[in-house]
Amino acid sequence: MPVRSAPVNRNATVAGTRVRCLTRLTNSVRNGNPLAKSLTQGHFSEMGRTADYSRQSCSIAATLEVIGDPWTLLVIRDAFNGVTRFEQWQENLGVARNVLAARLKSLVQHGVLEPRLYSERPPRNEYVLTAKGKDLYGVLVTLHAWGARHVYGDADSGIDMVHKSCGHTLEPRIACAACGEIVKPRDLALTRAENRPTVGDVLPREEAA
Repeated sequence: MPVRSAPVNRNATVAGTRVRCLTRLTNSVRNGNPLAKSLTQGHFSEMGRTADYSRQSCSIAATLEVIGDPWTLLVIRDAFNGVTRFEQWQENLGVARNVLAARLKSLVQHGVLEPRLYSERPPRNEYVLTAKGKDLYGVLVTLHAWGARHVYGDADSGIDMVHKSCGHTLEPRIACAACGEIVKPRDLALTRAENRPTVGDVLPREEAA
């Protein structure tokens, strides 16, 4: 008696092939393949951008438009720790070179980092924090404290911020610059003006990386 083979689910086979092809194409775009990028123009977010905040009327959204992309805060973190050169960031973070280049370009465009020529042949820049960039120090300190408390919890991240003056682990608090009082959410009143400018008004989309 002849043996009958099981029927082939052609729809499943085609779907699986499409998934594999899309995965390979996506990886090619992320790795900077120029042909893959041209074939997918308009179908993938630019260098990992994940959101458009241009219609929001909020300083937090405006901040995210500048530093909210994947890897950006870690680039700034390393800049505070003395990293200034492309290869150093690439080695520390393991991020794709095209993505890192896009992040550095964006941070320079927004005045967070400043390029400084350190080699003329070949021409190469290092990148240092500007006054605007240094103002993000409080953001990183607060993020570090939140992650240590709510993500690592009882586990030890192995990184601690110690206040040199007293020798204790830093636990950041938010204080009012006018009176010095420690401020909690219940102490704040939020006011909203009419016809507030949007993020797109103060930060045109074409200026973003």
